[in-house]
Amino acid sequence: MMHALVFRLCYLFLICRITYQTEYSCDSKAPCGCSQFPVVANARIVNGENAGRNTLSWAVSLQIHKNGGSYRCGGTIIDELYIMTAAHCVESIRNPSDISVYAGSLDVYDGVARSASEIHLHPYYDEVRHRNDIALLKLDRALDLSSNDLAKICLPSAVATSEE
Repeated sequence: MMHALVFRLCYLFLICRITYQTEYSCDSKAPCGCSQFPVVANARIVNGENAGRNTLSWAVSLQIHKNGGSYRCGGTIIDELYIMTAAHCVESIRNPSDISVYAGSLDVYDGVARSASEIHLHPYYDEVRHRNDIALLKLDRALDLSSNDLAKICLPSAVATSEE
């Protein structure tokens, strides 16, 4: 009887462990969207976990300087000159050079530094409801995506729909 209980508990633990841990891997030679190394991540975010070096090569840190202070947002490399971010992060910025972009590092103030030269909010961005909350930043200089520390994310191909 005791052996059956122990077996069931071990089985339950194993199923939970398999269910909540996934290895994300893809062709590291792909032109976009792949880390240089496989990523093991939990399906749930509970207390977070540290990212490994070169596992999020498309993620950038945005340091936004405004009115003598600064705040941070995240962004994603979509090509050598453009970063995608949330419109609410940059909607009130009048001078694009007030945005510093740090790429290729897990430290928010480290890595390859660039400044924004242009800000493009989605034309239908709704700042009250945060609909279409997306913006593009053009960088002042291109990023070198041949580096192991930098990569662009894959974007879905455009597909026209009857609702457009």
